Amino acid sequence: MKILITGGTGLVGSAIGKKLVAKGHELFVVTRSKQKAQMFCPFPQTPISWEELEAHPALPEMEAIINLAGAGLTEKRWNSSFKKQIYDSRVEGTKKLVELANKYCKKLQCFVSTSAIGIYGEADDMM
Repeated sequence: MKILITGGTGLVGSAIGKKLVAKGHELFVVTRSKQKAQMFCPFPQTPISWEELEAHPALPEMEAIINLAGAGLTEKRWNSSFKKQIYDSRVEGTKKLVELANKYCKKLQCFVSTSAIGIYGEADDMM
């Protein structure tokens, strides 16, 4: 299965990515930094920047989208500028993914979107 994942360099995205690749899925990581995705994703993947996502030739082939994107909530002090960044990275990013999925992803079977902060169990407990 071809899977598009946002937030693939994060804690949860990395764990999910490793499990999906181990099961034989092909992953495409949407990222703000393709270089960061290549350096920090602990699984084989094709990085795609947000800017090139709509025109990427693999987009129509996606069978699943996992949306875990969002600015890290503990990265900075919560001033009005950072609150807007948090909002935009979650709400606006999700809106864009839904629009692109509706327009291009004719093979899409699954769209999962989540955003949270909390305590996570062991990686094996999440799958």
